[in-house]
Amino acid sequence: MKKLMFVLAVIAALAAVFAAGCSKKKTVPLAPTDMATATATIDPAATATHTATDTPEPTATYTPTEIPPCPAKSDPGPGSGIWVDHCDDGDNEAVLDIHANGPGYWYTYDDYDDAGDSYVYPIPETVYVREGEEVVPFYMTWQPGHGDCSYAAQMTGVVTNTFQYGFVGMGVNLLGEPLTGGIDITALTDSSSNPINGIRFYAKSVENVGGLYKIKLAADGVYPDADTFNHNFTATADWTLYELKFDTDFAKEGWGAGTPAATIDDVLQGLEAFQWQTHGTPPAAGRVVDLIVDEIELIHIP
Repeated sequence: MKKLMFVLAVIAALAAVFAAGCSKKKTVPLAPTDMATATATIDPAATATHTATDTPEPTATYTPTEIPPCPAKSDPGPGSGIWVDHCDDGDNEAVLDIHANGPGYWYTYDDYDDAGDSYVYPIPETVYVREGEEVVPFYMTWQPGHGDCSYAAQMTGVVTNTFQYGFVGMGVNLLGEPLTGGIDITALTDSSSNPINGIRFYAKSVENVGGLYKIKLAADGVYPDADTFNHNFTATADWTLYELKFDTDFAKEGWGAGTPAATIDDVLQGLEAFQWQTHGTPPAAGRVVDLIVDEIELIHIP
C-alpha cells in the first residue's frame, strides 16, 4: 500500500480530476471546468527496487480553457467506417457496441507480472486490486482532442529496465467481459458494404516526442505466445493520422515459439482489443512515457 500511495502522490498532479468510487462498468463523464492547473515531475526512481540516476524528469503543465465539445460524430456518407471510440464523452467506455457482451472499455497495464517496476497513469486496475484499494477506472485525461475539441485518451509514466524489456501500455477492448472469442473483424463492413480491413487513428505526444511505440492486435485466446501482430511508429508533436491495413502493415516481431503460430486471419477472427504500448529496450536511466490517441475507427482501405 505504501508503494501505491507514493506513486499516487508523484503522478496525481498530471490530472487534477479523479473519478473515484465506481466500477469499470460505470462511466465517468468530465467537464472542461473540472480540469485544474497541474505541474508534475515524474521520477523513474519512485520505486524501492529502482535506483537509476540522471533520471528524466518531465514537467507537464495544463492550463484549463473552455474546450468546446466536438460536433456529433455520425456516419457522414458512403465509405464511412465503424467507430471504436472517438473519446468525445471523456469516459472509459468504447463507442463500439456490436457484441452481446456490450461495449468494451479502456485500461492501462504495466510490466509488474514480468518482475518490472515501470508505472503508468491512469493507474492500472491490477495495481488497485493488488494493493487492496477501490478501483478507479480509466478516464480521458487529455484536452483538447483532435479537432481542438472534447477529449483524447492519454497514458503517461515511466518505463524502466528492471525488466529487461520493460513496458507500459493502454488499450481499448472491443467487447465487454468475458473477452473469450473476441470479435470477427473479417465479418464487418463499412457503410458502402466494403469489408473492414484496417484501422485509422490519430496520435501525438507532448513529453516524449520521438518516442517509440507500437499498436498491437490483442487476442489472448488466439496467440500461442505473446508475439503479437504490431505496427511500430514514432510519436510526433502534432496530431498524425495513421491508416493501417491489417494484412500488410502489421507483423510479428518473430521471437515467439508457440505452436501452431497464429496467422493474421486467425487474430482478426478473434480480435479482443487494440493496445498502444512502448517499444524498444528502455535506457538505464528510464524513459518518460507520453502518448495521446484519438478517433479510433475501423475502416476499409482499398
